[in-house]
Amino acid sequence: MFMHNGHNILSLKDYLITLQGQEQAIAHCLEQAESCVGAWAAGNGIEWIILRSTLIYGFGRDKNIVEVARIIQRFGFFPFFGKWLGLLQPVHAHDVALACIAAMKSPNATNRAYNLSSGEVLT
Repeated sequence: MFMHNGHNILSLKDYLITLQGQEQAIAHCLEQAESCVGAWAAGNGIEWIILRSTLIYGFGRDKNIVEVARIIQRFGFFPFFGKWLGLLQPVHAHDVALACIAAMKSPNATNRAYNLSSGEVLT
């Protein structure tokens, strides 16, 4: 741990461990939320579909992908510090809309959760 102006600052390793713990906590909360949706819907006779995506981009309105693309165009690479722990599979907003329509039209798609991903994985 480092000190700066009298404040404790995490080392990069501690920071990455903290981020990993936060990601796991968020994933656990999302998992519980999905279970609650399923239980509530079943109790009320409602069919449900959950579509999951790690990252949605498109139409130039997303801040993260646009910024990453700008840095890559300028420097030819994008730096990542530490160990990358998860998969990042961006999906275009149009493809998400098509997946929503397809899921609503498919009678066998109900009461399930689906991961939406593109054919590319950012590494």
